[in-house]
Order: sequence, then C-alpha cells, then structure tokens
Amino acid sequence: MNKDTIVIREIRPEDNVQIEQIIRACFHEFKIPLEGTACTDVETPKMFEDYQNDNNVHYIMECNFDIYGGCGLKPLKDL
Repeated sequence: MNKDTIVIREIRPEDNVQIEQIIRACFHEFKIPLEGTACTDVETPKMFEDYQNDNNVHYIMECNFDIYGGCGLKPLKDL
C-alpha cells in the first residue's frame, strides 16, 4: 500500500459489513470497553444509512478494493 494506491471516498451501502467488522475489531484489539461505545451502537451495522443527512459525511479509505478504515462526521444525537 502506498499513497498512489489509497482511495478516500464516501461510504456506499456495500461497505456496511466490512466497516462494521473493522470498527468492532478495534475494540477488541485495543481492549476498549464495549458498553456505551460504537461497539454496541445500533448505528454501527448500518453506517451508510446513518450518514445520509445533508450535514453528515462518512469517508472510507481503501486500497485495491480492500477497506482499511473510515471516518464519519455528523452531529451527535441529543446534544
């Protein structure tokens, strides 16, 4: 992987499963508590759907069609 083969793009519906697996794996790898985090959040399995409002965006980083991570920006609920 190098800077010439990395693609940063907006999330697509077909990315949901892979980005969910990446998110959940981080919690186990870094021994982050699961309760009250994205690991137990109902939005995690459906990231594409939850980032469809006008002021939301979620980017995916991929290389050779493999997803390596993502970053989403949107207002938090109830704040």
